Amino acid sequence: FNIIPVSGDRDFSFKSQVTSGSGSADHGLVLLPDGKVVVGSTENGAFILKRLNADGSPDPSFVNAFQTAQVRVSFQGVAALRAIALAPDGDIVAVGTVTQSNDVSTSKIAVAKINPDGSLDTTFGRTKIINLFTSEGRAVTVTSSGQILIAGQSAGDALSSSTLQAQATILMHCVVVALKPDGSFDSSFSGDGISAVRADSSGFGQTSDGCNAVALAPNNLIVVGGVSV
Repeated sequence: FNIIPVSGDRDFSFKSQVTSGSGSADHGLVLLPDGKVVVGSTENGAFILKRLNADGSPDPSFVNAFQTAQVRVSFQGVAALRAIALAPDGDIVAVGTVTQSNDVSTSKIAVAKINPDGSLDTTFGRTKIINLFTSEGRAVTVTSSGQILIAGQSAGDALSSSTLQAQATILMHCVVVALKPDGSFDSSFSGDGISAVRADSSGFGQTSDGCNAVALAPNNLIVVGGVSV
């Protein structure tokens, strides 16, 4: 990719990089205060994050075990990264979906928090799988207090249960999950940290919805956008 200045011309001083491997694609980009860029993608069922210097060259200081100029985050299952965001402490929050073949729920929301040096933030619990029935993490933003807001899609608005599995027939709806900086659910948000957002106000199961974007308004309201069919 290229950095495009305000003029709209290509910045040839920025070294263009192919940041994803064969069969993969970039799904997130964060511009850091020092001018560096973090790019998120998926390769071989794992999250991949790469940090580029301001001139576009790979930053070799952003790395974890057995990797070269990149950070690899693996989950118990096949993962796909969908979005990244910058936290106030300088960490990168990566969100996506993980599929576990031994689970009746075909997919779940996957989250990781990565330190500025590329190591996993152990105060977050390394990696986290949110056990919502048939769910996907598609977007993420982080508040100034460090609260992590994840938007996506799910067949249930609470942790997996036989009741939710029976209801999932299988119309999806938009879901927003709030986590504290340590990865625990933020109970100040909707009582349990999980809120369903349905485009059809008449109740569960009327439309199939999904959130693809999330942002914070100046009045601290959460704005989500997506699809409804």
